[in-house]
Amino acid sequence: MGRYAVHLKKHRFKKGNIPHNRGLKLENVKIPVFPVVKFERLSKDDFDLVTKPVNIKHSAEIPMHSTSGRLLRPKQAAKTEVEKCAENENKTGSEKYTNRTVTISKNTEMWNEVFREHQNVSPHCNGILEWDLSMEEKWGSAWRECAKCTKCTYRSKMFNLYEEVASIKRGRRAAKINLGLQVGLHHTPISTASYRKICMASNIPPPSVSGMQHTANAISEKVEEENMRDLQRQREKIKRIKKIRGENPDVVNIQSDCVYNNAIYSGIGRTPFQPATQCAYTVAENETYKHSIINTLPKSKLCSKRKHTVSTNVGEHAGPCTANINMQDSIGNEERWARECFEELKEDGLEVNEVTTDPDSSAYRAAECLFQEGLTTTTPIHFLDTRHVASNHRKFVNNLSTVCDIMPARLKVQRTRLQSLFASDMAARCQAEFVQANIRYHKSPDVMKSKLSYVSDAIVGCYCGDHTDCSLYSFVCSISRKSQSWIDKSAYLKRHNFEIELNENSENILRQCVNYRLGPGMLAKNS
Repeated sequence: MGRYAVHLKKHRFKKGNIPHNRGLKLENVKIPVFPVVKFERLSKDDFDLVTKPVNIKHSAEIPMHSTSGRLLRPKQAAKTEVEKCAENENKTGSEKYTNRTVTISKNTEMWNEVFREHQNVSPHCNGILEWDLSMEEKWGSAWRECAKCTKCTYRSKMFNLYEEVASIKRGRRAAKINLGLQVGLHHTPISTASYRKICMASNIPPPSVSGMQHTANAISEKVEEENMRDLQRQREKIKRIKKIRGENPDVVNIQSDCVYNNAIYSGIGRTPFQPATQCAYTVAENETYKHSIINTLPKSKLCSKRKHTVSTNVGEHAGPCTANINMQDSIGNEERWARECFEELKEDGLEVNEVTTDPDSSAYRAAECLFQEGLTTTTPIHFLDTRHVASNHRKFVNNLSTVCDIMPARLKVQRTRLQSLFASDMAARCQAEFVQANIRYHKSPDVMKSKLSYVSDAIVGCYCGDHTDCSLYSFVCSISRKSQSWIDKSAYLKRHNFEIELNENSENILRQCVNYRLGPGMLAKNS
């Protein structure tokens, strides 16, 4: 009571205050007269007729006069029982032609129990049992259904037509189909919106966006933990395979590469910064035909709890952070990412021996640095990825200015066009020769290199119209009654009657183009 008394005393009139109507009589005081306002609640249709303008495109409502009545917000008209029944019939009628995802065993248990229960309750009823779609419940991609009879008043209990995940937590148990769906979406490039479009196109009621996102948040950490355990199992499997073969189980041959959310070269001429903000460096074993991934390293500059446009350090805010590198770090530093992967392999007892990368990658230097620092005892050997070498070969030939001068065309525009086609064909020809030679002499690398040295002479003569050496040394070009030459079958040059004039200058240029891919130095890095 003391607190309320102080509160009243604070707002009490002070002594000596003069009232505003002191000395005035009641009859002399003018009391304002307010107009009587009538409040009215119209139906929805009448409310629209009163308030909406003549031109319905105008968004502004008609202003009400001060002396007119005040309109209350219209209420939804109460539906009669007949209207409710008709609405339910229309809803269930349209839902009858949609699809559902149910577990077969759960569906079988439901109908067996429903048939027995309906027979006991109404033994003489010959009605049809069907799903009561007005009572169904959707739980993501799972469903709870009950059955009803079309003649009698029988209605069954609700059945879960999905398998539940065992959990010790309180609350509703998750459905296996919802968790499995998120696992699949984590391993595919489609998103929640794309999956909902697929469901709607298949006439399946799609799960809600918020429900799918909630499940994705719960499953992400478990997927990450399982992936780490799987990588651990793959590394142990490689060690076991090499031990069975009689090889050193502590040394592994790998191939590695990095993938970015945006290509690094896509920002050339557009921005001084690197366009990529996320990357994943992957290491795959080169010991079996499956080439299983044995380690991966994700890197990201993005975090939802702070703006990624500000150059700040990682970990400035509280809580978990999705950014694990700073904004000012170079995301294209593959040597740094490869070193972290190789160090993790070393912790599991695996040292890198042969490293296969693309030509413009610096990942090999990471293995060299670890060996020079004494952290590993195996001398690394560097090999180049043939697919990336073929791509670089095409760029090399296309950018070589002397190639344009020997193209069999009169105009500069035509020669430039032919050079682009010739670059693609030259890269494809050298790659095909290398692949076929590797298939035939993969057990004898020295013999393969010797055979490919003769192929270089055959390729030079082939583009000049001389196929004498092709029938002797080439693996993909030979002229006979049943076969055509490489140029006749080429997708790039067969329509242009391509033939380079043979002279000392053209021979040197062609040999330079061929040696980029099939020269001794490149073959040593591709064997």
